[in-house]
Amino acid sequence: MNNKRLLTLILALLVIVISWWRVMVLQVSFTVKQMVCDGVPLLYIVSENAKNVPGVLIAHGYAGSKQLMLGYAYTLAHAGYAVMLWDFESHAANTKPLGKNSLQQNLDVAYEALIKQPEVDKLRLATLGHSMGSGAVMSAAINNVNRYAATVAISPTSASVTPKAPPNLQLQAGSWEGRFIANAKRLLKTAGGENKNLFRGKGRELVIIPNAEHITILFRNQSHLAARNSSTKSLVWKTSFVVARTKYSLNRRFYFSTLLATKSGVYLSFTALVPYTCGYFFIYF
Repeated sequence: MNNKRLLTLILALLVIVISWWRVMVLQVSFTVKQMVCDGVPLLYIVSENAKNVPGVLIAHGYAGSKQLMLGYAYTLAHAGYAVMLWDFESHAANTKPLGKNSLQQNLDVAYEALIKQPEVDKLRLATLGHSMGSGAVMSAAINNVNRYAATVAISPTSASVTPKAPPNLQLQAGSWEGRFIANAKRLLKTAGGENKNLFRGKGRELVIIPNAEHITILFRNQSHLAARNSSTKSLVWKTSFVVARTKYSLNRRFYFSTLLATKSGVYLSFTALVPYTCGYFFIYF
């Protein structure tokens, strides 16, 4: 092994160690539940004292496991989301042979388990998946446009995307995985191209994660943060607004950004001054 390869190996191991250290730090003050539903091993993570928080389904890729997705899980949970991960059939703790349509069946099991959790607002859900899992979550969101308000597809495979489905699609690929970048660009074009119209569920974007390939992207903090969407390129959630200064309740699709957890367990996602027919309203999640 030459010096260049050895240095690359050492750097890769260092990135993995740092990423797992971050995961261990983020585990503080979380409720973590392991369960098995219909033969599917599940892992549920949520902040302690959480109430009425949005939920995210997180799907791993081929030959992967729910543990490989913990970087996303704890980043989202730390931001105020309830997350559900699982092992697909024939992967990790799931010893059942991979069957026809089992990816969607396993995902549906995870969905049912997620919405049964008392902390979860079942009207505010999103999906996130890597590689094989990206195809599963995109297909689920396409087939259930009123169920999932946002989808993050990392190192995406294929799905029957359109300009209308799935709602608010974020595509990610590592700069060192050219085939998946090409596929992401194809999906983006088929889905209508870049679009910032998040309010109507038409949001579309492609995020390239620098210096990452198919596996190391899972340990890149930039990928985690893009999924959490703390930047201005926010995804859209279907939610009910509570409008201060009025008695109106509006059901709309709305931006979400980083959820801020208060000590009382109340989660404030976004405060905005929005023009409306009756003036300016302060809007909260």
